[in-house]
Amino acid sequence: MPKQSQVLQSLSENMALLVGEIKSLKDSLSPKQEAKPQEVPNGVVQTNIAVSTVPVPQEYRELVNTILNKSFGVRMEYRTDAPLFEFSIIVPDKYSNMPLPQREVQKEDFRLKVITMAEGKNGVKEWCEKVYKNFNSKIQSMIVADRLNA
Repeated sequence: MPKQSQVLQSLSENMALLVGEIKSLKDSLSPKQEAKPQEVPNGVVQTNIAVSTVPVPQEYRELVNTILNKSFGVRMEYRTDAPLFEFSIIVPDKYSNMPLPQREVQKEDFRLKVITMAEGKNGVKEWCEKVYKNFNSKIQSMIVADRLNA
């Protein structure tokens, strides 16, 4: 029969192996995506478009492209505590109307809204329309012109 100290040592070694395996599994499951430069139709490379940590449904992306245009980024995060998701529209620098002091603190112009799963596509559409209406007429004209020229 093995001694108690040998059993404890064996148990300790097995626990250390299990902890290492759990850490490596956790690291492999953690989303680690970097924002990559994206080529836009007019040939300008933008590096400030954020990459979502979860896939954005195609119908939501199409709403952003149709109401705003393709140069706007989208980020989405599902809530785990309720049937909600955070939907952020990332505003490109050339359309941003964020005051400079806020821009220096925030570093990125994004418009976030928490939308219920029940609202879904309609909630995203309403949010895109509100973001569009927030811009002055000059910026709205630029957005539409870029959408039509894309």
